[in-house]
Amino acid sequence: MLIKIKTKYVILFILYLLVAMAQAQNRLQVQVSQAENRQPLVGANVYFDSLQIGASTDANGRAQIDHIPNGRHTLIVSYVGFQTKKIALSFPRKNPNRLLSVLLEPVPFSSDQIVVTSTRNNSILAEMPVRIQVLGKEEIMEEIAIRPGNVSKFLGESSSIITQQTSAVSGAVSFRLQGLPARYTKMLKDGFPDFSGLASGFSPLQIPPLDLRQIEIARGAYSPLFTDGALAGVINLISKEPSQKPHLDVLLNRTHRQGTDIGSFFSGRYDKLGLTLLVSQSLQNPVDVDRDGFSDIPKFRQGTINPRLFYNFGRGASLVAGISSFFENRSGGDMQAVERGRDSVHTYSEKYEAKRIGLNLHFRKQFTDSSALTFKSSLQNYDQTADFPQSYFSGTQYYGYAEAGYFKPWKHHKWVAGVSLIYHSFKQAQKKYSSLYDSRFTTLGLFVQDDWNFAAGWTVHGALRWDYRRGGASFLLPHAALLFNAAENIKFRVSAGLGYSMPTLLDVAPQQDFFTYRIEPSFSTWQEKSRDVAMDTTYRYAAGDFALSINQAFMPHG
Repeated sequence: MLIKIKTKYVILFILYLLVAMAQAQNRLQVQVSQAENRQPLVGANVYFDSLQIGASTDANGRAQIDHIPNGRHTLIVSYVGFQTKKIALSFPRKNPNRLLSVLLEPVPFSSDQIVVTSTRNNSILAEMPVRIQVLGKEEIMEEIAIRPGNVSKFLGESSSIITQQTSAVSGAVSFRLQGLPARYTKMLKDGFPDFSGLASGFSPLQIPPLDLRQIEIARGAYSPLFTDGALAGVINLISKEPSQKPHLDVLLNRTHRQGTDIGSFFSGRYDKLGLTLLVSQSLQNPVDVDRDGFSDIPKFRQGTINPRLFYNFGRGASLVAGISSFFENRSGGDMQAVERGRDSVHTYSEKYEAKRIGLNLHFRKQFTDSSALTFKSSLQNYDQTADFPQSYFSGTQYYGYAEAGYFKPWKHHKWVAGVSLIYHSFKQAQKKYSSLYDSRFTTLGLFVQDDWNFAAGWTVHGALRWDYRRGGASFLLPHAALLFNAAENIKFRVSAGLGYSMPTLLDVAPQQDFFTYRIEPSFSTWQEKSRDVAMDTTYRYAAGDFALSINQAFMPHG
């Protein structure tokens, strides 16, 4: 009899626990909208940070969170460009089926709310495990007033970037990121590697800044998402998008050294169609500052026309199509040779002619669960002629790039996966040198990345890329990073990764006049690899209009 009584109590106790557990699992439905016009916000984050559960709003601005235990918990609702809202809720609720309506107020972007596009998951700068420096609109406008013709002034004032003049007479410059040679820095425009190979020679001097919205700089081996060559880091130039109202910027600049810059940038949106147009021209006469008979400032003529069309198909689908064109004539050396041509006495001059024409396409489809499918394609044609007193170089490069990627947010993860294809072809215009200088290759790449906020204040980043270059060379490139928010104003980051570079003849800029040294192109078969580790600490203090940021980084290479 005693055993039967105990069994009965055990069964009742188990049933009681099951009922209690069932009652402790609550459900919350949330509607997130803009406070100004009550329009729903798609892809807003709705989560309980202490419980590590949450969801993203759908096309109607609604989200549902299940399995919420009884008790008092704080709901966090956030969306890029809007003020984050925290709401204290007690469970079980008096009316569990009632929809919770949340209105978010728009706020201007601060430095901690800058969205970084280089990592392909559109993360907020302050929440990224990978440290990326961003030069925003204010910094760009300030530098345009100082050097309106090109971006060399911008990059030269950034930490750990050294501006190196590669020719005393032509004024050509390159950038050494973290002290490494310039060819180890990958320069992008809106995520497209348009300045690769032959186009890397004068690219910093060929980019007018009037259409730039921000500049993103990632230091260290970052090959997993940007293929070969990014051993020192990545510089990504982000263009402006069409404004809601037509807007026109006009730039007129004249220097006391006989330089002239004329430029204009127009942007506007008309229903589903948007347009941006950059037109820029820079003129410079040769100047012998120290009167030694040689140009200290070269003679050049530069012109740029970049139109871009934006079309919104609706239901999260959009397309951006752009044409980029650049033309330049540059010369320097003996002043009489530059102005009147070479003769038997005045023989030294360097002359360059460059022409670049390209087409970019970017299609994006965002789904109701905040996931997105993107397709990017770029085709570039670049002609360059370099005329030295004892050597001559002329050739044409065709560069094609295509990429398909998929972004998927899931709970506290941000997944990115994709495939890319690169085509490169270079041919000499005149067979003055061995045909070995001609080159052609195709590279297939597969990549995957995840940013995981696994605990309050902790975010881990993991990425992996596999590249296969036609001919048999293949590379497996891992990358990992960790972010720890030790306090509201203190962040610790650590990262490590592998990178590679397969240099070709074109990676050594023609303005370095290496042809006169009879260098054979056999080095193009080298497979250079890099092991990179980085650690940094950031402290930020802000009070009103005053802000102070201190960063200490350690970046050993191997």
